[in-house]
Amino acid sequence: MSHPDQETGCRFVEWLCLLEPSNVEEHGDHTLIRHASGDVSTLWKCTKGSALPKSLGPLQDFYSQFDGADLFSSAFKIASIRGGKVVRGVRVVGSLSDLRQEAEAAVVRCPEEGTPFMVGSGQWLYTVGRSSGAIYEWDLEYSELSTDTYTSLQEIVQECSE
Repeated sequence: MSHPDQETGCRFVEWLCLLEPSNVEEHGDHTLIRHASGDVSTLWKCTKGSALPKSLGPLQDFYSQFDGADLFSSAFKIASIRGGKVVRGVRVVGSLSDLRQEAEAAVVRCPEEGTPFMVGSGQWLYTVGRSSGAIYEWDLEYSELSTDTYTSLQEIVQECSE
């Protein structure tokens, strides 16, 4: 198995490959990672005009390189700043706007105003707090705030991969 080369240039991809041996393939609009477990991650590259909303500042490392992702065969779906992402005619990742609507419909309540940016395993909705930068985890099945609070995207993925 190979690790990402210097062309990838993204610490997030390198970090994913340290979690699990992986092969990295660079394509025009996305980076494809084939993990040793058989899972696949797709990270869509930023395009010109994909300005990072201030509310996503704590996620700058990810969003400065990528505009949405489907990690570990849909274990995590990180929303796109612009429109949703489609693979072979199937919408794989929604936009931040789509996720905001989903959070409103689910009546998500966090300790502070925030921006929903990711869904985990179809059960968890993650929101980054605008003031603190803390990442809150909302349980969609039970309609309640988890006791877990995170400081980074990597912390969430790491915890769930253990």
